[in-house]
This record gives sequence, structure tokens and C-alpha cells, in this order.
Amino acid sequence: MNKDLHDNLYAMWQRQRTHWDNEVERCNLDRYTVNDLHLRLCAHMHSEIDEITRCADWKLHAAGSMAPRSHIVEECVDVWKFMLNLLVLHGIEPDEFRTAFEEKSFVVERRVELERLKARCAKHPTPMLICDIDGVLCDRDEELLAFAETHDHGKGIAVDEMIDSVTDWKLAHGQAKYEALKRDFYLDGGFLRASPMLRSIQALRKAAAMRGVPILLLTSRDVKRYPHLEFETHEWLRRANVPHDAVCFATEKERAITWVDPRSVAVDDEKEHLDKMLLVCGVESAEEDAAQAIANAADQLSSYAEGAQDNV
Repeated sequence: MNKDLHDNLYAMWQRQRTHWDNEVERCNLDRYTVNDLHLRLCAHMHSEIDEITRCADWKLHAAGSMAPRSHIVEECVDVWKFMLNLLVLHGIEPDEFRTAFEEKSFVVERRVELERLKARCAKHPTPMLICDIDGVLCDRDEELLAFAETHDHGKGIAVDEMIDSVTDWKLAHGQAKYEALKRDFYLDGGFLRASPMLRSIQALRKAAAMRGVPILLLTSRDVKRYPHLEFETHEWLRRANVPHDAVCFATEKERAITWVDPRSVAVDDEKEHLDKMLLVCGVESAEEDAAQAIANAADQLSSYAEGAQDNV
């Protein structure tokens, strides 16, 4: 972020914090009122947002003119001051807010990529390479087992030395402990530490070099339950330099069948996912199998392209 912008943000934060602290002291409030103050600030902020809405003339018989610019700025400042009060109330600092803003902006920009791909496919149906992430491009299970071996999560979870797969771990400890393990792994940023499957990624880069072949990544990662996974997934893909046009998460993954070209080729390490997609190329979790499956998918898409040229 630009230094001047950062300094200005910090100055506004500090000024509002001073005002807020003075009011808390004047009204003799304490930390036990945080929940009540949170609700009151949100309720009043709704009324301020309504004032911004009314800057546009909503009356049917009116000309539809806007309020003066100065009025719009004033109402936006009122909402911003309420937002600052909420952040100060919860002890959120400018740098923390700035980081969250940058991460959210990064995620939103990636979502636009998916919408662009959908629009492109609707206008010009094109077979694409569809690729899973976990077990195909990254070794999540290896990192998950390492996490299980070094964290007991306060629940007395232990790992038998003979357990060498996530499936074995789940069978040994049960579904409930497995879900608790995954939850704590996700909250600990485990996906960011997952090892890239280099041969698979290299095969995907070769596929990306094929002209006009979009690459759609699919993942079942639950970004509704764990919102931070969306940023971490995109950040991992950026760090690993994984070529792709867009990413589908969770339920959006299931909907992809409604808009992708049926000639598309899918690579996934879990066959049931392929059955749902009605597409294609199942692989084992071993890296060499995933890399070969991606290469096979690229060859299949190449044959489509050659056939299209022959028909021209």
C-alpha cells in the first residue's frame, strides 16, 4: 500500500480511537459492554447507510437527480466513522485491516476470473482441461499426517507409527476425530504448507502452452465453513506458479457440469468426483500417475483441436 495512503489511514484510525476512548471513559463503560456496543453501532450504521441511499432521489415523480457531492461525501464519512468505531471496539489495528483488505481484494479478483471463464464458454464453447488440486497438484495428505503427528489439539489424539495414509488414520481414530483434525489443520494454515507435486504442475504447464485450451481447477475445499481457505488456495497456487484460468470451490465445483463444454477432460484422484462431473480421467494419488493423467488429458484436448482444424 502507498505510504501516504497508509499514513492517512493510520491518522484517521488514531483520531477516531482517541474520540472513542474519551467517550467510553466519559460514559463509564467497560469491556463487558462490547457485545451491546457492537449491536448498537451496527444498528445505527444501517440508518447512516440509508442516508447514503437517499442521496439518489427515489420518488417516481421526481427527475431522479442526485444529492450534492458534498452531501454524499458527508454521509459516507458518517458510515466510515461507525466502521472505525467497530474496528476500535474490537482492538483491530490498521495493519491488520490493511492485510485483510489486500487478501480479500485478491480473492475477489480471482472470483472475477471464474465469471469471465463462464461467459467465455457460454459465447464460444471450448473443451478445457479440468484439474483437481489436492492429490493431483499438491500433497495435502502428507502435510495433514505430519500435522497429526505433532499436534494433539488438546483432545488426546495420538497417531500410530504404522499409520502411513490419511485413510488409515481415519479408520484408526474415527470420523469425528478426523473432522477435528482437518478443522485444526485448516485453521493452522495447513494448505499453505502442502508440498507441490512438481511433475504434475510441470505437466499442467505444458498443457497451458497449448493455444486456446482453458484450465479450470476444481476443489472440494469448504470455503463457506472456512472462508480463509479461499485466499490460502489462491496464494498457494501463486507461490507454486500453477497455470490456470479460474478455480471452482465446493458447491460451485458440482455446478460446473452445467456450463463446461462436455468435451472437456477432467483429472481427479477420487473417482466419485469424476462420476459426478460425468467427465474423465481418474488417477491414483501417486504423483507420477497424476502427471501422466494430465499429459493424457492434454493429448486428448490436442486431438480435439486438430480435428477442429481439419474440419475448417
